[in-house]
Amino acid sequence: MAPARTRSLRSVTIRRTLVAGSAPVVGFALVAVAFAAWHARLPDPLATHMTANGRPDGFTSRGAFLPVFAALLLGLGSFFPVIAWVSRANPGGQRGTTATGVGLSGILTFIPIMLLRTHLDADDSSTVRFGMGYLAAGLGVLVVAAGLGWLLAGPPANEVVEAATAPHAKAGHLEARDSEVLVWTRRAVSPVLAVISVAMPVVGVVVGILGDWWPSLVFLGAALLTGAFAAVRVTANTSGLTVAYGPLPRPRTQVPLARISEAGTLDVRALRDFGGWGYRMRPGASGVILRSGEALSLKLATGSTFVVTVRDARTAASVINTLAARRRQPDERDDAGPEPGAAGGTDHRGAR
Repeated sequence: MAPARTRSLRSVTIRRTLVAGSAPVVGFALVAVAFAAWHARLPDPLATHMTANGRPDGFTSRGAFLPVFAALLLGLGSFFPVIAWVSRANPGGQRGTTATGVGLSGILTFIPIMLLRTHLDADDSSTVRFGMGYLAAGLGVLVVAAGLGWLLAGPPANEVVEAATAPHAKAGHLEARDSEVLVWTRRAVSPVLAVISVAMPVVGVVVGILGDWWPSLVFLGAALLTGAFAAVRVTANTSGLTVAYGPLPRPRTQVPLARISEAGTLDVRALRDFGGWGYRMRPGASGVILRSGEALSLKLATGSTFVVTVRDARTAASVINTLAARRRQPDERDDAGPEPGAAGGTDHRGAR
């Protein structure tokens, strides 16, 4: 059965990679066909950037129009098949990546075709208008194209056999007296998310310089959100496991000791196993994935797994196992019943 399952997962991965990779190629072909068909009716230069009210404020020569959109469509589009391929152990995330790639290719195909259409038979490109209605229609195309990509990506994730991550390695317990206070804490940083959180404001500034400044606020907000997940504080104590994001006390993720069956370690590959970085979810597992490599793995009472990529994960797992064992000890003594010679909670041994 195992080889058949491997082939099934591999075939689904190939299918989704091809769907995600072919979408920008098909999109650019449609733009090229429209450009060739309308070439004689287009002015030179073409308006390629508009203000919020639809008036042109940026222009590109007719000869550079296709290369610019080729770089945009094929450059951005090439990212999604790569992610679809490397995230083959996360079928749910892989399917979402495929749908997102097809949706993005859809809107990046629709916008330049509509832009060319507005220029037909215009003597001067400064007189054309590209209103918000086109953008609204483009969003509709994005949703429809993403839905088509979702269908073309294949069966739902729960019908695909997942490739397992590395085995959960047991960590054991610490040799510590019950009276000792055990606390483990460590800071973890994601290099990828840190770079993204720094790059986004730079992109926002470029967008503001080349066009309007209000879209820059979107990049700034995304940078703040990404930056909050770029650095976390992981703490294991009598409360269980706590993951605090950024410098603020909230938000945070907490897993109480009562929910933890066992703590161990895993070797995680961020893209392959969880499809990216940040707070990630996949069938049967969730976690805070900041990088690839060593990770703390908690097997929960519900049967699922919670993972945090952090260094010195084995020590953290040992602390949690020891604290969880201490928590269970009183319950085990209660289940054992009263000691010999005990009645009603009063020790009568030696009484006459």
